Amino acid sequence: MFDFFRQLRHPKIFRIKHQSWSDEDLMTLRKTASLLKSESANEDKQKDVNFLIIVATGLWRIRSRMVEPISDKPYDEMQGAFHHLNNLWAAFSQIGLEIKDHTGSVFNQGMALKVLAFEPTDKLIADQIIETIKPSIYINGELRQMGEVVVGTPKRMS
Repeated sequence: MFDFFRQLRHPKIFRIKHQSWSDEDLMTLRKTASLLKSESANEDKQKDVNFLIIVATGLWRIRSRMVEPISDKPYDEMQGAFHHLNNLWAAFSQIGLEIKDHTGSVFNQGMALKVLAFEPTDKLIADQIIETIKPSIYINGELRQMGEVVVGTPKRMS
């Protein structure tokens, strides 16, 4: 708009004709602006999801140090803190975030897991996950972080 008034300062033969935007150009401009907005919103949403994954992984690590490995019961000195941790765990479940520890599960090649090592282990008759390094994290049923595990394999008799 100010360009139009600025042109009035010059003699008529030197004035640049004001060009208005066609409807098609305006629609293209609006579509581009909305795409940029939605990309920015998607980036912000992805940052939030990444943050949730980091927090959930940290929560899982803390929990795994608070409980007895086999019974999954908290150590006596951890009872008070464990109660608060369980409340956080439940809150994650309520928003659709599932933290999956694979330790103790039978392993098969079709599982969506990153196997860091295979270790021959006594007392196993089938491949079994003996340690979870990083849990799998699902948000609303969608895998958002692939778990990392160590798989125990039965020792072969020679």
